[in-house]
Amino acid sequence: MCRLFLGSRVKVQSNFKIDNASAILDATKAGAGIAYLASYLLEDEFENGSLVQLLTEWKADMELPIYAVYPRRQHLPPKVRTFIDFLSQQVGNPPHWDKKLFN
Repeated sequence: MCRLFLGSRVKVQSNFKIDNASAILDATKAGAGIAYLASYLLEDEFENGSLVQLLTEWKADMELPIYAVYPRRQHLPPKVRTFIDFLSQQVGNPPHWDKKLFN
């Protein structure tokens, strides 16, 4: 389900399902339909015009987060904590790849 910014819902149906972002991107560029992908995967396509953003006033109910995966939080080595902090600073909030979309 997708939610309009006004709170209404629209059921989304598809003819096929793909669970690989690269395959979704390839299918979309080949004209198979529209896609919901993380914006960082689409930076080049937006810049060269091969894809355009649609329905910018809509907001999906789900987000596409980035995760740092490590064995356990207890006794986390300082270098792992430092690396996670570094990644957070590099990505930013909002992520640097989304800043162009919202200007």
